[in-house]
Amino acid sequence: MIVFERIVQERMLPAVTPTHAEDAPPAAGALRAGGIGAIEITLRTRAGIPAIERVTADTDILVGAGTVRTVRDIEPVARAGAAFTVAPGLDDDVLRAAANRGSPTLPGIAAATGAQRAMRAGGWRLPWSAVEARDHAAIETPAREASQRLRAEAAT
Repeated sequence: MIVFERIVQERMLPAVTPTHAEDAPPAAGALRAGGIGAIEITLRTRAGIPAIERVTADTDILVGAGTVRTVRDIEPVARAGAAFTVAPGLDDDVLRAAANRGSPTLPGIAAATGAQRAMRAGGWRLPWSAVEARDHAAIETPAREASQRLRAEAAT
């Protein structure tokens, strides 16, 4: 199964922003135990890349790198084991660099024009339609179910 298909199948993509890299594997393990099969580990802290390395080494969860803002971010996250990248905006250079590295990218897109630019920039394709992305019930239900499972497991 390709990366985008797996993300769509998961129906939600939790973002983890670890303060310390050693905190990421237990968080990923708890999400995995709750039925989550893919996560985004953000680069908002210095722990981001080491956290990606630790989680990809310790679990079978699909790991992506989030908050990928510059071309300089692409190579380190790929070496760390990220299967995909998530960008907060639509930067043509980042999309091209990720595509050249073979890393699927989910850029921040607010309109169809942005989606068209993203596809031209690096072979990126829409993993779901704009209508599905706006279907909050498709996101809220699995999120609520996963949260309930995690709370129930924590109570036992």
